[in-house]
Amino acid sequence: MVAAGAAALADGGLFGGHEPPAVITLRLGVSVGEMASGSPVTVRSRGLQPNSLVTVTVHSDPVVIASANADAEGAVTIDAALPPGLAPGVHSVVVSGVGASAEDVQVLNALSIDESGVVTAVGQPGDALGVDPDGEMVERSLASGRPIYSPSAHPAAVAAVAVTSAVVVGVAGAAAAGAAGAAGSIAGGATEGAASGQSGSNSNLAYSRVFDPKDLVIMGAVAVGLGDRSPTWRIPGTHRLHDVLARFTAASSRYSVIVPRAMSDGTWARAMFGTNALLLWLSGVVVGIVSLVQSGFSVIPGSIGIILAIVVLGILDAMAGFIAWATISIGALVTLHVQTLQDFLTMVGVGCLAISLSFFANYLRPLRRVGHTGLVGLWDRFADYVIPPVFTAFAAAGIAKGLNGLSGLQIVDQDDLLMIQIVAGSTVVARLALEDVLRKLYPQRSVEAAMPITQPPKTSLRLAAIACRTVITYLLIAAFVGYSWLAIAAAIILSVPLVFGVYESALPTIPGMHRWLPSGITKILVTTVTGVLLVAYIFTSPVVEGLLPGLLVILLIPSAIITGLHVLAPSGRGWTNVWPKRILGVPVYVLAVGLTTGAIVIVQ
Repeated sequence: MVAAGAAALADGGLFGGHEPPAVITLRLGVSVGEMASGSPVTVRSRGLQPNSLVTVTVHSDPVVIASANADAEGAVTIDAALPPGLAPGVHSVVVSGVGASAEDVQVLNALSIDESGVVTAVGQPGDALGVDPDGEMVERSLASGRPIYSPSAHPAAVAAVAVTSAVVVGVAGAAAAGAAGAAGSIAGGATEGAASGQSGSNSNLAYSRVFDPKDLVIMGAVAVGLGDRSPTWRIPGTHRLHDVLARFTAASSRYSVIVPRAMSDGTWARAMFGTNALLLWLSGVVVGIVSLVQSGFSVIPGSIGIILAIVVLGILDAMAGFIAWATISIGALVTLHVQTLQDFLTMVGVGCLAISLSFFANYLRPLRRVGHTGLVGLWDRFADYVIPPVFTAFAAAGIAKGLNGLSGLQIVDQDDLLMIQIVAGSTVVARLALEDVLRKLYPQRSVEAAMPITQPPKTSLRLAAIACRTVITYLLIAAFVGYSWLAIAAAIILSVPLVFGVYESALPTIPGMHRWLPSGITKILVTTVTGVLLVAYIFTSPVVEGLLPGLLVILLIPSAIITGLHVLAPSGRGWTNVWPKRILGVPVYVLAVGLTTGAIVIVQ
């Protein structure tokens, strides 16, 4: 019988609606402008250990203002009042109890008082477990108007984020590790691809690379489509804009892999609408400015609406998402609102949400499919519409949920996750439809709007980028599992396949192995099954919190091994009989979706 934490991953999926059995609600019955002394403090709870003690303590100088024992059902009701004579400054009210499984449960709320004893700010109740009630996190929560979020108080959520992280980096890591080899095959295979009507020397690159230009260009001679005759390209500055972007893409490729790919991501919009496509980028600026105004120039997105807007922009055009993120980040930096490590980590997390989703979708299946016809082509395009929306929605929810742990504040709650998933999945479908419209109606403009084929940066720059990424990855992981050697190990594990990719040409290869390595949804399935089984085992232990740091490291090992093997497995001729593989993909897809949504439970 698995414990409640594992059930949280089975009941409703990794991000389902499971609620922890022990719940404490805390309400401060005082508003800004009222006297703090004697203000009511109301506590309600359920699911606690029967007859366990519940205490209400006011800090800074700890004073227990009330206590009571839970009844036989684990419920308790406490009505208390703030004591008189509280000193000016920030004060925390902490409620402590014991859960049904003997785990500590703590909730905190804060308020600030001026010299006259008048309340100047009231926070929202949040986690107190592992939080210093007199620390800067309390003041940060009070200033932002958001509850504190402590990862140690949400082991099931941390486990869910760990499983998601393993899935996302497992799929995305294959693309990142192979970037150098991809660039070489682009340069060498572009001519051959143009002559043959295929998108380069390796037709499977679309599944493991991020919008290489050859995945976006419709090669060979093409007829004029209906959309090619539309007047949008007669807008002044359209051709000038393309020339500027092409030169910038070529120049930036000497120093970055991400920027050229982000620039290429929005070619569908520029091919259709010419200069008008810049409205997506302008929307990114507007979203960033609105977020800054809403949040008081913080790096924290101002509302769930801002998060949804970032998700939509990032899927439609990664550069538009990047611009929204850059606007928020620059605004917070220049106004000196990035002051803590949590601020920096939040900024990184929002960047991942803004930039990575369209890349992730294209890792799984090509958003634009070229050169596929007949029944096989229809089947593959149907799969394109079925697979990326579901798993991109899953990835979006995981990244958004991770913002809570990175910031130490509750930015996204359980009710927001479903909306994020719906919006992300629907936007991927819309993007696929737009790409199909482009391919059918704008064939010539697709060729004209494509960004140039580029080479990767120098080896030294790629290694330096990997080193920086490893440090940032360590900080991100440590925000959830602590600053320990386990976080270091996880960051190093993630970096090894990237280093392999840099030296891909010098590594030995194993011909034919690529046929047998899991990729796409098969890799997602392997990682998810591993994660769910490990989580089920972890939560049968009474020392859940102590085991969670190792969980993430263990989850990353299979992904890292598979990704490394992909580097050693040169792409070659695939299976000659394509239908058995496609038909077997159906149950794989159903099982993977079932596990992530909770419809299929493999642990009891």
